Amino acid sequence: MIVALTGGTGQLGSHAIDALLAAGHQVRVFVRPDKGRFSLPPNQQLAHTITVAPLDIQGLTQALQGCDAVVHAAAALTGDEVSQHAVTVEGSRALLTAMASAGVRRLVGIGSLSVYNHDAVPLGGAFNESTPLETQPAMRDVYARCKLAQDHLFAQFAHTPGAVAITLRPGIFYTERSLWTFALGKPLGRHVWLVIGPLTTDCEVPMVHVKDVASAIVLALAAGPELNGQNFNLVEQPAPSAPVLLAALHRSHPYIRLVRLPWWLHRLLAHMASPILGRKAPGLLRPCWLAARFTRVHYDSQLARQLLGWQPKHHALDLAQTASTPHTP
Repeated sequence: MIVALTGGTGQLGSHAIDALLAAGHQVRVFVRPDKGRFSLPPNQQLAHTITVAPLDIQGLTQALQGCDAVVHAAAALTGDEVSQHAVTVEGSRALLTAMASAGVRRLVGIGSLSVYNHDAVPLGGAFNESTPLETQPAMRDVYARCKLAQDHLFAQFAHTPGAVAITLRPGIFYTERSLWTFALGKPLGRHVWLVIGPLTTDCEVPMVHVKDVASAIVLALAAGPELNGQNFNLVEQPAPSAPVLLAALHRSHPYIRLVRLPWWLHRLLAHMASPILGRKAPGLLRPCWLAARFTRVHYDSQLARQLLGWQPKHHALDLAQTASTPHTP
Protein backbone atom coordinates (compact mmCIF):
# COMPACT_ATOMS: atom_id res chain seq x y z
CA MET A 1 0.00 0.00 0.00
CA ILE A 2 0.90 3.65 -0.35
CA VAL A 3 0.25 4.99 3.14
CA ALA A 4 0.05 8.64 4.14
CA LEU A 5 1.14 9.29 7.73
CA THR A 6 0.42 12.37 9.80
CA GLY A 7 2.25 12.97 13.06
CA GLY A 8 5.32 11.26 11.62
CA THR A 9 7.67 13.65 13.40
CA GLY A 10 6.37 12.65 16.84
CA GLN A 11 7.36 9.83 19.18
CA LEU A 12 4.82 7.37 17.81
CA GLY A 13 5.23 8.54 14.23
CA SER A 14 8.89 7.64 14.05
CA HIS A 15 8.19 4.07 15.14
CA ALA A 16 5.18 3.91 12.81
CA ILE A 17 7.42 4.75 9.86
CA ASP A 18 9.78 1.92 10.79
CA ALA A 19 6.92 -0.57 11.15
CA LEU A 20 5.23 0.48 7.91
CA LEU A 21 8.44 0.26 5.90
CA ALA A 22 9.28 -3.12 7.45
CA ALA A 23 5.83 -4.36 6.37
CA GLY A 24 6.58 -3.39 2.76
CA HIS A 25 4.42 -0.27 2.54
CA GLN A 26 5.36 2.92 0.73
CA VAL A 27 5.13 5.81 3.17
CA ARG A 28 4.37 9.48 2.61
CA VAL A 29 5.05 11.48 5.76
CA PHE A 30 3.03 14.69 5.94
CA VAL A 31 5.08 17.45 7.58
CA ARG A 32 3.76 20.82 8.70
CA PRO A 33 5.45 23.89 7.16
CA ASP A 34 6.43 25.14 10.63
CA LYS A 35 8.73 22.12 11.03
CA GLY A 36 11.23 23.85 8.74
CA ARG A 37 13.56 21.73 6.62
CA PHE A 38 12.68 18.44 8.26
CA SER A 39 14.55 15.37 7.07
CA LEU A 40 14.10 11.73 7.98
CA PRO A 41 16.92 9.78 9.63
CA PRO A 42 19.06 7.52 7.41
CA ASN A 43 17.15 4.36 8.31
CA GLN A 44 13.89 5.93 7.04
CA GLN A 45 15.10 7.29 3.71
CA LEU A 46 12.72 4.99 1.80
CA ALA A 47 9.86 7.12 3.11
CA HIS A 48 9.00 10.43 1.44
CA THR A 49 8.15 13.70 3.15
CA ILE A 50 5.49 16.05 1.86
CA THR A 51 5.18 19.53 3.36
CA VAL A 52 1.53 20.48 3.70
CA ALA A 53 -0.42 22.66 6.10
CA PRO A 54 -2.85 20.64 8.25
CA LEU A 55 -5.80 22.90 7.39
CA ASP A 56 -5.05 23.19 3.67
CA ILE A 57 -7.74 20.91 2.26
CA GLN A 58 -6.69 21.49 -1.34
CA GLY A 59 -3.04 20.77 -0.53
CA LEU A 60 -3.98 17.68 1.47
CA THR A 61 -6.19 16.41 -1.34
CA GLN A 62 -3.34 16.77 -3.81
CA ALA A 63 -0.87 15.08 -1.44
CA LEU A 64 -3.28 12.15 -1.00
CA GLN A 65 -3.56 11.38 -4.70
CA GLY A 66 -2.58 7.77 -5.30
CA CYS A 67 -2.63 6.82 -1.62
CA ASP A 68 -4.38 3.66 -0.48
CA ALA A 69 -4.68 4.52 3.20
CA VAL A 70 -4.04 7.14 5.86
CA VAL A 71 -2.62 6.68 9.34
CA HIS A 72 -3.65 9.77 11.29
CA ALA A 73 -1.43 10.10 14.35
CA ALA A 74 -1.24 13.89 14.54
CA ALA A 75 -2.66 15.58 17.63
CA ALA A 76 -1.70 18.38 20.00
CA LEU A 77 -0.49 17.23 23.40
CA THR A 78 -0.07 20.68 24.92
CA GLY A 79 -1.23 24.24 24.40
CA ASP A 80 -4.38 26.21 25.12
CA GLU A 81 -7.83 25.18 23.96
CA VAL A 82 -7.70 27.19 20.74
CA SER A 83 -4.40 25.76 19.57
CA GLN A 84 -5.20 22.15 20.55
CA HIS A 85 -8.63 22.33 18.91
CA ALA A 86 -7.08 23.70 15.70
CA VAL A 87 -4.55 20.86 15.45
CA THR A 88 -6.47 17.89 16.81
CA VAL A 89 -10.05 18.61 15.76
CA GLU A 90 -9.93 20.99 12.79
CA GLY A 91 -6.82 19.29 11.46
CA SER A 92 -8.63 15.95 11.53
CA ARG A 93 -11.72 17.44 9.90
CA ALA A 94 -9.64 18.89 7.07
CA LEU A 95 -7.76 15.61 6.55
CA LEU A 96 -10.94 13.51 6.42
CA THR A 97 -12.52 15.98 4.01
CA ALA A 98 -9.45 15.71 1.78
CA MET A 99 -9.55 11.91 2.00
CA ALA A 100 -13.13 11.92 0.76
CA SER A 101 -12.17 14.21 -2.13
CA ALA A 102 -9.14 12.09 -3.05
CA GLY A 103 -11.10 8.85 -2.85
CA VAL A 104 -9.03 7.40 0.01
CA ARG A 105 -11.30 5.19 2.08
CA ARG A 106 -8.98 3.35 4.46
CA LEU A 107 -8.16 5.07 7.74
CA VAL A 108 -6.33 4.12 10.91
CA GLY A 109 -6.95 6.86 13.46
CA ILE A 110 -4.94 7.14 16.66
CA GLY A 111 -7.31 7.93 19.47
CA SER A 112 -6.93 7.82 23.24
CA LEU A 113 -8.31 6.12 26.34
CA SER A 114 -9.14 9.63 27.55
CA VAL A 115 -12.39 9.57 25.52
CA TYR A 116 -14.06 7.18 27.96
CA ASN A 117 -16.28 8.01 30.91
CA HIS A 118 -14.12 6.55 33.64
CA ASP A 119 -16.82 7.18 36.24
CA ALA A 120 -19.05 4.67 34.44
CA VAL A 121 -16.81 1.76 35.40
CA PRO A 122 -17.40 0.35 38.89
CA LEU A 123 -14.48 -0.13 41.24
CA GLY A 124 -12.54 -3.16 40.07
CA GLY A 125 -14.64 -3.46 36.90
CA ALA A 126 -13.40 -4.18 33.39
CA PHE A 127 -12.39 -1.19 31.29
CA ASN A 128 -12.81 -2.10 27.63
CA GLU A 129 -14.30 -0.96 24.32
CA SER A 130 -17.84 -1.27 25.69
CA THR A 131 -17.13 1.36 28.36
CA PRO A 132 -19.31 4.44 27.62
CA LEU A 133 -17.68 7.55 26.19
CA GLU A 134 -17.39 10.69 28.28
CA THR A 135 -20.73 12.50 28.63
CA GLN A 136 -19.39 15.59 30.44
CA PRO A 137 -16.39 16.70 28.38
CA ALA A 138 -16.54 20.19 29.87
CA MET A 139 -15.29 18.71 33.16
CA ARG A 140 -12.22 17.18 31.50
CA ASP A 141 -8.97 18.77 30.36
CA VAL A 142 -8.44 20.28 26.92
CA TYR A 143 -6.66 17.23 25.57
CA ALA A 144 -9.51 14.87 26.50
CA ARG A 145 -12.13 17.20 25.00
CA CYS A 146 -10.24 17.47 21.72
CA LYS A 147 -9.56 13.74 21.47
CA LEU A 148 -13.25 13.03 22.10
CA ALA A 149 -14.22 15.38 19.25
CA GLN A 150 -11.60 13.76 17.02
CA ASP A 151 -12.93 10.32 17.93
CA HIS A 152 -16.40 11.37 16.77
CA LEU A 153 -14.94 12.47 13.44
CA PHE A 154 -13.32 9.06 12.99
CA ALA A 155 -16.65 7.39 13.71
CA GLN A 156 -18.42 9.60 11.17
CA PHE A 157 -15.84 8.75 8.49
CA ALA A 158 -16.59 5.06 9.03
CA HIS A 159 -20.01 5.73 7.46
CA THR A 160 -18.38 6.79 4.17
CA PRO A 161 -19.33 4.28 1.42
CA GLY A 162 -16.53 1.75 1.02
CA ALA A 163 -14.70 2.91 4.13
CA VAL A 164 -12.53 0.73 6.33
CA ALA A 165 -11.90 3.02 9.30
CA ILE A 166 -10.39 1.71 12.51
CA THR A 167 -9.62 3.71 15.64
CA LEU A 168 -6.80 2.59 17.92
CA ARG A 169 -7.03 3.90 21.48
CA PRO A 170 -3.64 3.39 23.10
CA GLY A 171 -2.89 3.71 26.78
CA ILE A 172 0.07 5.72 28.02
CA PHE A 173 2.92 5.66 25.49
CA TYR A 174 6.31 4.75 26.84
CA THR A 175 9.80 3.83 25.76
CA GLU A 176 12.82 2.71 27.74
CA ARG A 177 13.49 6.40 28.49
CA SER A 178 10.00 7.47 29.51
CA LEU A 179 8.74 5.01 32.11
CA TRP A 180 8.05 7.68 34.72
CA THR A 181 4.52 8.77 33.72
CA PHE A 182 1.87 11.17 34.97
CA ALA A 183 -0.03 8.14 36.28
CA LEU A 184 2.63 7.92 39.00
CA GLY A 185 2.92 11.64 39.73
CA LYS A 186 5.05 14.44 38.37
CA PRO A 187 8.65 15.64 38.64
CA LEU A 188 9.72 18.39 41.01
CA GLY A 189 13.11 19.18 39.56
CA ARG A 190 15.59 16.58 38.31
CA HIS A 191 15.85 14.42 41.42
CA VAL A 192 12.50 14.71 43.19
CA TRP A 193 9.28 12.97 42.20
CA LEU A 194 5.89 13.95 43.63
CA VAL A 195 3.93 10.72 44.04
CA ILE A 196 0.19 11.09 43.55
CA GLY A 197 -2.71 8.69 43.22
CA PRO A 198 -4.20 6.00 45.47
CA LEU A 199 -1.19 3.67 45.01
CA THR A 200 -3.27 0.60 45.77
CA THR A 201 -2.44 -2.76 44.22
CA ASP A 202 -5.64 -2.61 42.15
CA CYS A 203 -4.67 0.75 40.62
CA GLU A 204 -3.41 -0.36 37.20
CA VAL A 205 -1.35 1.85 34.91
CA PRO A 206 -2.59 1.45 31.29
CA MET A 207 0.75 1.49 29.51
CA VAL A 208 1.79 0.46 26.01
CA HIS A 209 5.16 0.64 24.29
CA VAL A 210 5.22 2.85 21.18
CA LYS A 211 6.65 -0.03 19.12
CA ASP A 212 3.66 -2.18 20.06
CA VAL A 213 1.30 0.61 18.97
CA ALA A 214 3.19 0.77 15.68
CA SER A 215 2.70 -2.96 15.20
CA ALA A 216 -1.05 -2.52 15.80
CA ILE A 217 -1.13 0.15 13.08
CA VAL A 218 0.26 -2.34 10.55
CA LEU A 219 -2.31 -4.95 11.60
CA ALA A 220 -5.17 -2.44 11.36
CA LEU A 221 -4.15 -1.51 7.82
CA ALA A 222 -4.53 -5.15 6.81
CA ALA A 223 -7.97 -5.52 8.39
CA GLY A 224 -10.96 -6.46 6.29
CA PRO A 225 -14.14 -4.41 5.79
CA GLU A 226 -15.89 -6.37 8.54
CA LEU A 227 -13.86 -4.33 11.07
CA ASN A 228 -14.97 -0.97 9.69
CA GLY A 229 -15.89 1.35 12.55
CA GLN A 230 -14.24 -0.85 15.17
CA ASN A 231 -12.34 0.64 18.11
CA PHE A 232 -9.44 -1.13 19.78
CA ASN A 233 -7.92 -0.33 23.15
CA LEU A 234 -4.18 -0.96 23.25
CA VAL A 235 -2.89 -1.74 26.74
CA GLU A 236 -0.31 -4.31 27.70
CA GLN A 237 -1.56 -7.10 29.92
CA PRO A 238 -1.26 -7.64 32.72
CA ALA A 239 -1.11 -3.88 33.22
CA PRO A 240 1.36 -3.04 35.99
CA SER A 241 -0.05 -1.73 39.24
CA ALA A 242 1.09 1.75 40.24
CA PRO A 243 2.88 0.82 43.50
CA VAL A 244 4.73 -2.11 41.94
CA LEU A 245 5.85 -0.07 38.93
CA LEU A 246 6.91 2.85 41.12
CA ALA A 247 8.89 0.57 43.42
CA ALA A 248 10.68 -1.02 40.46
CA LEU A 249 11.57 2.38 39.02
CA HIS A 250 12.83 3.63 42.37
CA ARG A 251 15.08 0.60 42.75
CA SER A 252 16.55 1.36 39.33
CA HIS A 253 16.86 5.08 40.13
CA PRO A 254 17.59 5.26 43.89
CA TYR A 255 18.94 8.82 43.61
CA ILE A 256 15.41 10.09 42.96
CA ARG A 257 13.64 11.18 46.14
CA LEU A 258 9.96 10.26 46.36
CA VAL A 259 7.63 12.76 48.04
CA ARG A 260 4.13 11.44 48.72
CA LEU A 261 1.02 13.60 48.43
CA PRO A 262 -1.67 11.78 50.45
CA TRP A 263 -4.47 10.72 48.14
CA TRP A 264 -7.24 11.73 50.56
CA LEU A 265 -5.76 15.22 50.85
CA HIS A 266 -5.33 15.55 47.11
CA ARG A 267 -8.98 14.68 46.45
CA LEU A 268 -10.14 17.03 49.21
CA LEU A 269 -8.19 19.91 47.71
CA ALA A 270 -9.62 19.15 44.26
CA HIS A 271 -13.21 19.08 45.52
CA MET A 272 -12.65 22.40 47.31
CA ALA A 273 -10.84 24.16 44.45
CA SER A 274 -12.89 22.97 41.48
CA PRO A 275 -16.13 24.87 42.26
CA ILE A 276 -14.13 28.03 42.86
CA LEU A 277 -11.81 27.91 39.86
CA GLY A 278 -14.22 26.24 37.42
CA ARG A 279 -12.69 25.55 34.00
CA LYS A 280 -9.60 27.49 35.03
CA ALA A 281 -8.71 24.77 37.50
CA PRO A 282 -5.65 22.75 36.45
CA GLY A 283 -6.14 19.04 35.86
CA LEU A 284 -4.59 18.12 39.20
CA LEU A 285 -7.38 20.04 40.92
CA ARG A 286 -10.28 18.62 38.87
CA PRO A 287 -12.07 15.63 40.43
CA CYS A 288 -13.11 14.36 36.98
CA TRP A 289 -9.51 14.57 35.74
CA LEU A 290 -8.26 12.71 38.79
CA ALA A 291 -10.89 10.01 38.32
CA ALA A 292 -9.79 9.54 34.73
CA ARG A 293 -6.10 9.37 35.62
CA PHE A 294 -6.36 7.15 38.69
CA THR A 295 -9.24 4.78 38.02
CA ARG A 296 -9.07 1.53 39.97
CA VAL A 297 -10.22 -0.78 37.18
CA HIS A 298 -8.91 -3.70 35.17
CA TYR A 299 -7.79 -2.67 31.69
CA ASP A 300 -8.88 -5.22 29.11
CA SER A 301 -7.47 -5.15 25.58
CA GLN A 302 -8.44 -8.65 24.51
CA LEU A 303 -10.40 -7.38 21.52
CA ALA A 304 -7.24 -6.21 19.75
CA ARG A 305 -5.66 -9.58 20.37
CA GLN A 306 -8.69 -11.51 19.15
CA LEU A 307 -9.66 -9.49 16.06
CA LEU A 308 -6.35 -7.92 15.00
CA GLY A 309 -3.99 -10.61 16.23
CA TRP A 310 -2.08 -7.97 18.21
CA GLN A 311 0.65 -9.36 20.46
CA PRO A 312 2.60 -6.69 22.38
CA LYS A 313 6.25 -7.64 22.86
CA HIS A 314 7.15 -5.22 25.65
CA HIS A 315 6.17 -4.83 29.28
CA ALA A 316 6.79 -1.73 31.36
CA LEU A 317 7.55 -3.63 34.55
CA ASP A 318 10.25 -5.71 32.88
CA LEU A 319 11.93 -2.57 31.55
CA ALA A 320 11.55 -0.73 34.87
CA GLN A 321 13.35 -3.51 36.70
CA THR A 322 16.33 -3.30 34.36
CA ALA A 323 16.27 0.40 33.50
CA SER A 324 19.64 2.07 33.73
CA THR A 325 18.85 5.27 31.88
CA PRO A 326 18.97 8.37 34.13
CA HIS A 327 15.59 9.91 34.75
CA THR A 328 15.10 13.37 33.24
CA PRO A 329 11.75 15.03 33.95
